[in-house]
Parts: sequence; C-alpha cells; structure tokens
Amino acid sequence: MPRSSHLAAADCIFRSLPLYYTAGVNDAGCCKRSKCGTRAKLPRIIGGVEATLGRWPWQVSLYYSNRHTCGGSIITSQWVVTAAHCVHKKIIFNKNYNHRSHDNDIALIKLQTPLNFSDTIRPVCLPQYDSDLPGGTQCWISGWGYTQPEGVHSPDTLKEAPVPIISTKKCNSSCMYNGEITPRMLCAGYLEGKVDACQGDSGGPLVCQDENVWRLVGVVSWGTGCAEPNHPGVYTKVAEFLGWIYDMIEVNRHSMLERDQIFVQCSCTLIDLLYIGNCNACYYPTSLYSEVIHNIVLFKENKMKTLSYQKL
Repeated sequence: MPRSSHLAAADCIFRSLPLYYTAGVNDAGCCKRSKCGTRAKLPRIIGGVEATLGRWPWQVSLYYSNRHTCGGSIITSQWVVTAAHCVHKKIIFNKNYNHRSHDNDIALIKLQTPLNFSDTIRPVCLPQYDSDLPGGTQCWISGWGYTQPEGVHSPDTLKEAPVPIISTKKCNSSCMYNGEITPRMLCAGYLEGKVDACQGDSGGPLVCQDENVWRLVGVVSWGTGCAEPNHPGVYTKVAEFLGWIYDMIEVNRHSMLERDQIFVQCSCTLIDLLYIGNCNACYYPTSLYSEVIHNIVLFKENKMKTLSYQKL
C-alpha cells in the first residue's frame, strides 16, 4: 500500500520543520554552488532512531491541512522530488504513474521562492545513469512516518534507519512480491522485517553513499504492511527517471544555470555556453537540452578536447 499518511485531494503545502528544515542554491558561478550529497561534519521509520540536526539536510516534509503527509528530497534550489501518489495534479508527476501498481511513482515540486543552502540545508545528488546497486548495498531511509505499524500519529522529530538493497530477482520471488516489482522499482529492507518505511514516509529519500556523496537512489513508494517479514519496502528507482527529471526542470526553468545545480559534483566551467568538466555527464544549453555527454570531458586552458554525446 502507498506510504503517505493522507492522500491529499488538494494542493500540498511545502513546509520546513523547526529542527529539520530545507534549503536552496547559490546562483553564483557553476563551481561555487553548494555541493550536493554532502552534509556538515557533526558529532517514519519503523525500527529507526532519531536523526541528529543536519544529518539529512535534503529531507523535506509535505503538509496538507496543517498535517504532515509525505516526505521529499531537495535536488536544486527550486525543485523537490517526491512520490506521485502524494501530490495533486497541479504538481508535476510522471504521466505514466499507475495508482494500482504504483509504477512510475515519482513527482516534482517547484518552489515559488528559491531556498538558501546552509550546513543544515543542502541538496542531494541524483544517481548516475544506469545506476544498479548490488544486493546488500547499505543505504538509509529517513522520514516523519509512523514508528509503529498500527500507528496513527507522526513523530515530531525526523527518524532514520539503515536498510540494505535487495536484488529485484529476490524481491520478485514467490515468497516476496511474486513479480510485482517492475524495472522502475527497487527493494530495500530486511527479510525478517522489523525495520522499514511506513505511512507518512512516502516520497521521502532512500539514499546511498557513493564516493563520499549521498545520492537519491530511491523514493519511498509502497509495501505490504510495514516492517513485515519477506515484504521489504518498495521504492521508485530514481535512475530510471533522470531524463524525465531533467526535461521537466528544463521546460519549467528560467535560468540556464539551474540544471547544473543538479550535477554540482562536476568540476566544471562555462565556455561558449557549454558546461564541461571532469564528471560523467554534463549538459548542453537550452536549445540542446536533450543531449547529454556520456564520456568524461577533458579540457585544458579553456580548450575542449573530443566530445561525444547521444540523444536521451
């Protein structure tokens, strides 16, 4: 079942909570923005513990009728990723979302006012293209969802818990989800249960650390019960929607710089309206926004070497 504590019939309200608030991006040069997927150095989740301030600086809470309903993750100063089943039609959700199977359960929220980043407010990195983590990879979930399967109230403080990735083959076995897991989903949790996301955690992040940065690998989507044996949490696989995310931001943005805010892990420079750098993917300007450079781009003294790209 979906893991939102209330399926809103009207617009959701983006709200930051006093201790775990959210943030935005510096609009200065490409390489001076707040780096995604990092957090300041610091001394609903069933089976989790209370998170310390600033530990998950991209986590947001979505409110409806003055009540927490879902989570979300900051990816730029004006964009938040959440689950499609959490939001109203005025918010951008994937047109292929299936409310019965929960396939394509992802949505984007554009904020009216850009956020300002700080030690406790930062964006999370998006995953790499073709990102497919092996079973057993340790990741983390966080949220304000129920802390007991039969719960009716959300906690006041953000909770966190570690969960390992479970291979799709195993998760689709007859003793688990029996073929319900599509290529756009992934599973994470424990075969014995006890630790899981639950109602109110929907839309929130499943993050995994990669080369010292945290990447938004999954979005809390659904599951059979909460923390039940052989029924781990099911998450929207963000890597399958990167092209859609970039395209939606492109269509709605006013600044050519915003897309680069998503890929701030690149060490990049701006030459003739083209972002280049020592990263796995940099993006062309507005007129060529659907083309992505897949190889590492080398440059020296502001002179580009060979580039190769292909259509998304």
